[in-house]
Amino acid sequence: MESTLQEIQRKLKNGVTIEEIAEKISWKEFESLCAEILEEHGFNVKKNYRFKLKSWFEIDLLATKQFKDYTIALVIDCKHWGIRKGKKSALKKAALKQEERAKQLKKASPIFPGRLETFPLIVTLMEEDIKRVENIWIVPIFKFNSFLLNLHQILDL
Repeated sequence: MESTLQEIQRKLKNGVTIEEIAEKISWKEFESLCAEILEEHGFNVKKNYRFKLKSWFEIDLLATKQFKDYTIALVIDCKHWGIRKGKKSALKKAALKQEERAKQLKKASPIFPGRLETFPLIVTLMEEDIKRVENIWIVPIFKFNSFLLNLHQILDL
């Protein structure tokens, strides 16, 4: 069976644009696509990761990668939003909530060996005019691979 990433690669080779593909995939396929891209970059990915401190938290994708003495955790919220009124303010609000999830995950970090560095991130379906809200990166899916290739420089690791 063809993965979401393989299906998209096949469609791109057949001349379908990334915008046409993105408009037709479901939110679940969008999350799977993001997970597959992360796995291609050597990340261990957990979908719909839940943890509890004083209250419950859920992260769409928790992507971790172990380095010598620390673990990088990309705390990702996948936004499969099309064009809609009020999206800019909703995206800013979502980014701040994602930052809080990342902070709470760091508090719950005994499950990770060594030092844990968390980075909140939002992956969007379409290009947004917002690139960053405070320390939260907002990356469109078609730039996600490039973002991951340059991760050490972008996150100043």
